[in-house]
Amino acid sequence: MLVRSRKFALIVGGLALLAPGLQACTSTGSGGGTSGSPPQQAVIVTPVTDPTPGASLVAEQQVSLYAPLPAADGSVPAACERVSYLRWYDPSGPSNSANADAIFVAQPGIFEAAGAFDQVARNTVRAAAALGYHVEFWGINPRSTCLEDTTGVQAAAAAANPQLALDYYYNGGTVDGQKFGGFVSEQDAAWMAHMGLAQTVQDEYTIISQLPPAVRQSKVFCGGHSLGGIVTAAFANWDFSGTGAAADAGYNQCAGYFALDTRLAFSVSSALLAQPFGTALNSILSLAGSSSPYIDTAPFTPETFTALPILGMAAYDQPNQLSTIAKDLPNDANFNVTFDLMLADSTADFATNTPNARAVNFTNQAALGELFSNIGEPIGIMRAGIGIPTGGPVVEKNFPVAYCSPSELGGLVGGQCQVSPDPTSATPSGPTYSWLNYNQLPATLPSPVSDPGHPYTSPAEQVSDINQLAWAMYGASPSLFTVDYFPTQLVLDIAAAGLGSRAGTLSGLAYSDGITKHPAAYIDAGDGVTPTLGTTGAGAIPAGPAPQVHVVVPGYSHLDVVTAAWAQNNGQPEEVSSTLAHWMSQVVGAPAA
Repeated sequence: MLVRSRKFALIVGGLALLAPGLQACTSTGSGGGTSGSPPQQAVIVTPVTDPTPGASLVAEQQVSLYAPLPAADGSVPAACERVSYLRWYDPSGPSNSANADAIFVAQPGIFEAAGAFDQVARNTVRAAAALGYHVEFWGINPRSTCLEDTTGVQAAAAAANPQLALDYYYNGGTVDGQKFGGFVSEQDAAWMAHMGLAQTVQDEYTIISQLPPAVRQSKVFCGGHSLGGIVTAAFANWDFSGTGAAADAGYNQCAGYFALDTRLAFSVSSALLAQPFGTALNSILSLAGSSSPYIDTAPFTPETFTALPILGMAAYDQPNQLSTIAKDLPNDANFNVTFDLMLADSTADFATNTPNARAVNFTNQAALGELFSNIGEPIGIMRAGIGIPTGGPVVEKNFPVAYCSPSELGGLVGGQCQVSPDPTSATPSGPTYSWLNYNQLPATLPSPVSDPGHPYTSPAEQVSDINQLAWAMYGASPSLFTVDYFPTQLVLDIAAAGLGSRAGTLSGLAYSDGITKHPAAYIDAGDGVTPTLGTTGAGAIPAGPAPQVHVVVPGYSHLDVVTAAWAQNNGQPEEVSSTLAHWMSQVVGAPAA
């Protein structure tokens, strides 16, 4: 199990570097469906109510569009004949998206869904409004989110009772007489073998095509986070007509591009595969593609991802309550590997399940914090500066790399000083570990008991609000923060494109200069994955017309570029959203009257 989990962690670290005219508020018409299915509405809009501070300044909707898959994909669930996105917008601005001053359209990173953009979207809308602009931010959902049964999450959220969801998904419970049908099998998800790069960019094209061509070319900004950066590069270089017609070239659907801790270039993936572990990575990915249409290896499995919105709900609604979630989750390899990877402070402790996550006294908020914080989460692409544990001692974390090791394997591990609960205290009779939010660090900064007086973090590295992160995990359900069934074929296609392949479904990559045709903004996390690339080769910023922006935000981790809070500890504006807003204003010119 140790070898298996390490091997897959290596894969995912590489994947992170691969990423390093309708009125949207209307619902009209109907269309056909799969054979024998009832007609589907062309557009379905669902309002989203956000209870977090400042939420009233930004409106939110989930928009679902009917977009049937090709018949060649085989039998597809009716829900999967649609694409969806979350739309954040200025409530004092125009109701018709085409009349906004700008629209940011964002591709999520690996394992992410539209909910991951909640904070950067809200912050960008607010930052633009402060400059006099009415902008929108559209976060795209991977089509495979259609496979997720969010019945339990929605019922539990309505009742403010996370236990309802736990029982529904894992303990045979029911909601209004409905019982969870189980996790989707590889056989039932076989159609996902077609969910590669071609279908992913086509889905984005479907979404953007709601806007008139003149709007797209003058004020739509295409971009993404992590893996979404590579997808954006593919979109810009795609021939959507199949004939070479310039009007249907991907680059003619955007006025500019933005990259959040990523690069808009396939050179990232080719550089990854050229590293010593690249050959093994490519062969493992090929094996994965032939065996499963979605990634399903601990800690990244549908079973473990399904627990995240429940954990977020508990952390938001009952932050200081002693958590029982870990105890109630299945005692199987998926969860055991995940828990051990999160908490172990040494290789020996990882092998012996020490400390046992089901035995530690965590509050609900601390449980979420341990999973995503940059001072505890060992996998670089899952880190955010959301605060620190308190209430019990912590020790230096020397697994999977030594304490305070520099970033390794393209930002997968290392790069930050990390701690774990002291195994001698992380017991049923030990203290209760609770959580201090990003803006609650004590004047005397914390240090591990094994290295007293030497703090392991600082306010400059804590930038995201754990309460807002917790809500984003589940609050826009059925759009969530993560996607349970991430298509293997998308990763395989990106790897192949990085090696130069344009065969088969990759023949749509007809251009090579799409990114250089428009201005771009690159915003790197100082403690993220892009700084490991350097400034040449894979890390180079592709040339492009002004205004061309490159900002490195000190202290930010990989997730912080999408989760950072509006109010920062240094008293300055949140840098990702303020950079996007100012750059946008330079591209589009003065705001509309």
